[in-house]
Amino acid sequence: MSKLEKRIIQVIERASKYLKVKKDANNESGLSIPDIAKVRQLHGGVTNQVYHVEFAESSQLPKQVIVRLYGSGTSVFFNREHENMLLRNLWKKKIGGGVIYEDREARIEHFIEGTCGQPASTHVHQIGKAMRALHEIPIPEQSTTLWNRLEDWRRLAGQPYNEIYKNYREKLLAFSAETGGAFWNENVLCHGDLTPGNVILMENKQLNFIDFEYSMVAPRAFELANYFCEYGTSLLEPTYPEKNIREKVIETYLKGDGSDNDVEKKLTISNGLGIVDGYSVLSHYYWGLWGIIQAKQATIDFDYNDYAKKRLDLFKLYASKTLLVEECNDSVCSNWSVYNTSSLSNDAKGSKE
Repeated sequence: MSKLEKRIIQVIERASKYLKVKKDANNESGLSIPDIAKVRQLHGGVTNQVYHVEFAESSQLPKQVIVRLYGSGTSVFFNREHENMLLRNLWKKKIGGGVIYEDREARIEHFIEGTCGQPASTHVHQIGKAMRALHEIPIPEQSTTLWNRLEDWRRLAGQPYNEIYKNYREKLLAFSAETGGAFWNENVLCHGDLTPGNVILMENKQLNFIDFEYSMVAPRAFELANYFCEYGTSLLEPTYPEKNIREKVIETYLKGDGSDNDVEKKLTISNGLGIVDGYSVLSHYYWGLWGIIQAKQATIDFDYNDYAKKRLDLFKLYASKTLLVEECNDSVCSNWSVYNTSSLSNDAKGSKE
C-alpha cells in the first residue's frame, strides 16, 4: 500500500469517526468505517492530489466520493475555511460537489455523475449561460478580490514586470471605462479557474463546475478572459480560441437564461470582446505569478517554472503591444490588445526556448 493510499484511508477513517459522533449526538445509529472497493487518481490537477473513491457497500457516506488531499503550501493562495463555506452554499444551489467532511489536510466532496476534461469546444454553446448563472449568485462576505489577490501574489513572486503590469492595469481600466465597460467591470462571484477539467457535462446535459479553490470576486470580463486562456486541454501549451468562438460565448453570456433581455439589448458583442481580450492579458500575468510561487513549494510532478515562463512571456508580449496603442477609443475596441489569434500559439511555442 502506497503512502498516498494510506493517507486516503486515514481521511476516510477520520470522516467516518466524525460523522459517527455527529449521528450519535442526534440519537441515530453509529457509522462503521466503510470498505473501499476502488481508488482512482484524477489527473490534471496541479494544486492538490484528487481521488475518486468508491466504497464496497452503502453507508452514511455516499457510495462514491471525491477525496482531495491538499497540496503543500496551498494556504498562501486561498482561505480554506472560506472556500468550504462557499462550497456548502453552492451545493444548496446544485453547483459543485459541496463538502461532506473537511479538516486541515483534506476534504471529502460529493461525486458528480458526468464527464469532465472534454475539449472546451464541446460545450462552447452552453458555457456562457452557465457562467452567467454563477455570476448572479450574491457575493459571500469576506470574499477576496482579484486585485487584492494579485497584490498578495505579486509580493510573494517578487513583483515581476512591475512597471509593465502597473501601466497595463491602468490602461485596461481606462479603456473599459471609456468604452462603456460598467457591466463587464462589475465585480461578481467568479469560479476563477474554468479549465476543461473543472467543467462537468452532467447526465442531464447541463453543465456544472467543480474545484472552486481559486474562486474570488472579480470583474465578470476576467472570468471569460481566463476561460479563453485555459481553452486548451494542456496547461503547458497555451491556446486561445478563434474570434468567432469568443463571440459565441459572449453572446450566450449576454443572453443568460433569456429573462434579462435589457442587458443583451444595451451591450454589443464587439464591445464585450474588446474588454474581455484586454483582461486575458492580465490572466497571463495572474497565472504566471502563481507558477513562480508554486515552483518554490509544490511537491506535485509539474514544471511550474516552465509554466510561469510561458504565461509571463505572453503577458509581456501582449501587454507591451497594447501599451503602444496611444488612444483608447471605439476604433480599437475589438483589437486594442493587438491580439492575432493565429499567432498566439506560435508566440507561446517561441517562449519555450
